[in-house]
Amino acid sequence: MNWVVIARREFRDVRRSKALWGAVGGFAVFLGFILVSGQGRTAPDTAALSSLVGILSFFLPLMILAIGYPAITGERESGSIKYLLGLPNTRLEVFAGKVIGRTVIAIVAVSILLTVSAVVLRVWHGSFPMLEYAGFALLTLYFTVIWIGISVGVSAMCAARGRALAAMLGIYLGGGILWAVPQLTPQASFAYLVETVLGLDPAPQLYDFVLHLSPSFTYIIATNGLALGIRDDNPEIYAGHYTDGHPVYLQDWFMLVLLLVWLVVPLSIGYLRFRSADSV
Repeated sequence: MNWVVIARREFRDVRRSKALWGAVGGFAVFLGFILVSGQGRTAPDTAALSSLVGILSFFLPLMILAIGYPAITGERESGSIKYLLGLPNTRLEVFAGKVIGRTVIAIVAVSILLTVSAVVLRVWHGSFPMLEYAGFALLTLYFTVIWIGISVGVSAMCAARGRALAAMLGIYLGGGILWAVPQLTPQASFAYLVETVLGLDPAPQLYDFVLHLSPSFTYIIATNGLALGIRDDNPEIYAGHYTDGHPVYLQDWFMLVLLLVWLVVPLSIGYLRFRSADSV
């Protein structure tokens, strides 16, 4: 058995989950309702698609979390991980197979949602910005891969499902929900740390960079800017003033790099923890 066989096994096992496809169906109905009720029958513009981006940034990680977090902790709790490692498999092959198998099933699930959304837009509105929608769909699939990487990486770090689930919910809440609470914005919190606790000079550009460390917020900025051509320069969002344009680390394309970091770091740490674990 090698990573390809393990990936196929993962895909086969997860695709049998009635709960997963029930969640996909419910989410598809929810998105369809939003798209139908949003603008009547007038043709949607990029602003309407931007609203869809915001909805996906909030709810999509929850579905991806459910797909990814049991990947390795589930095998540990059931004891089947010993069988996998008892075969001529390296831990890298097991880890790679888990990541790839869960990634494929997540991409299939999200592709169904995107297809349903496109069909609803076409049937209900008659037309919609297809090129922009294609870019939005590609970046949404990229966002899906990022969250699968996060969830499987966390699953490899933890010895039990409960711990993995708690860690994933912490990342989801800390990197998504709290970003939307005005009193708890990362800019305000970091400004308090820098200026009040450490007594340093204000660093508004640093505060704005911290704002972009949320994978969900980064997905919104990247998709709005790169796919939909929307750049939000609202001074209420940014602490700094950029009359000559945004610095590199705040530009739309750099958001793809930040998202890639969210993929690579959890997977790397997760694999190292999994490889060095004395018992699984």
